[in-house]
Amino acid sequence: MSKTLISNIENFPTRTPLEIYNSVNERYKENPNGFSFWFNRIKEVKEFKQPKTAVIPIDFELYNLIMNVYDFVYDAEEECREKLTERIEDARIEAGIEYPMFMKTGLFSNKFEFHTCLQLYKEHVADHYLNICYAAMCMSCDNATEIVIRELIKVKPFMYLYEGLPMNMEYRCFVNFNTKKIVAINDYWHESIQNDIPTSQKGSFLMMKSRQAEAYDRYKEIVIEKLNKDMDNFHLSGSWSVDIMVDIFGDLWITDMAIAPQSWGRHLLTEQERIDLDAK
Repeated sequence: MSKTLISNIENFPTRTPLEIYNSVNERYKENPNGFSFWFNRIKEVKEFKQPKTAVIPIDFELYNLIMNVYDFVYDAEEECREKLTERIEDARIEAGIEYPMFMKTGLFSNKFEFHTCLQLYKEHVADHYLNICYAAMCMSCDNATEIVIRELIKVKPFMYLYEGLPMNMEYRCFVNFNTKKIVAINDYWHESIQNDIPTSQKGSFLMMKSRQAEAYDRYKEIVIEKLNKDMDNFHLSGSWSVDIMVDIFGDLWITDMAIAPQSWGRHLLTEQERIDLDAK
């Protein structure tokens, strides 16, 4: 090993666990994709429903326990499970959320392994949350210092993709809140994903897309109307994606948001739509 490399290793800056936590926490608070960032700015929206939600802050004590689990620290896992279960269950009861419910970090839900974000029993929430965090790290997603649990929206899925992910009537809307303009509305389950799903599911996927086409167009017009009515109640600036789902009763729900430059589906927009999305 070279002397230069040894010197670099020896002089590598070290940080205490608390310093690491504070850095992660500050970065998360400044991330517009973080759940609380956008969720707290759409509470005056009237035209769309929103699920009952509880946001559980992850303090240094809990963050350190979670990190110790991944570092295989002796006895950390049992204590971490107990703390996670206690805090999630207390928040669930206070918010009036019933099982089954949906769970994610402030930035990641691991929907491709849907059993981890779908919570059926109290006994599984801690293990599922740890699995979600691990999957987020594997996907190079930033750590979040929040746990989010939400009421499960009543839907009648057309089919299930990947490992149990329900395929519903959903829209990804690209909106420029600077110009108050709906730039584009895409199918959340765009046909272009057919090459990314298991071969055994491709035929059923295309058949269901064909069957729901008429209803999709009908609800799309309602989404446009409601978004335009509610535009001033989104206290956001810049360009965003807004995900909207239709439930079993035909009601519309906002389920997620993200800044448009980091949202899947931007590549499907026309050149003019991208210009309109980026307009100041």
